[in-house]
Amino acid sequence: MINYTDIEQNIILIETKYSDPLTSMHEQILYSKLAVLEFCGWIEESFDQILKDYSLGKVSLINQRYVDNSIIKKNYGFDYENNTRPMLCRALGIKNLEDVEFILDDSRGIVTILKSILTNYTSKRNDAAHKSTPLGTTLTYYAPSRVLGDFRVIKSIFSDLEIIVINI
Repeated sequence: MINYTDIEQNIILIETKYSDPLTSMHEQILYSKLAVLEFCGWIEESFDQILKDYSLGKVSLINQRYVDNSIIKKNYGFDYENNTRPMLCRALGIKNLEDVEFILDDSRGIVTILKSILTNYTSKRNDAAHKSTPLGTTLTYYAPSRVLGDFRVIKSIFSDLEIIVINI
């Protein structure tokens, strides 16, 4: 089961530090970077957890290990088309993935919203993870309040996704 509480508390804590009137502009950039990295790490862990929970109830121990070692651990990223969808397809099968996407989308455009959030954060995460933040930098990341808002959107999507995947 995905842990939604710790990440929300972490982002709220980061937002509190970011918004403190004594926080310098450079510190705000660092807090923004931290919020993006924390959120993106949580996204990756959440997809991993969904697949681990699915495999526990659906496949043999040897295939649970396969899902963990050959699918989850060999996936580096969460871009929907390049990472997440192929990972889900390998673990669930293409027909089950179609069913999951159909149920998840159900006229609300949820898959499109998920893809959009993942795409936006893929580039932000890569910048945050692969660039240092020297003093006087002009690098920008999403403010912790934006990250918190996006977390709250994706939280409901992941909650639905968890239920759908477990029940296919």
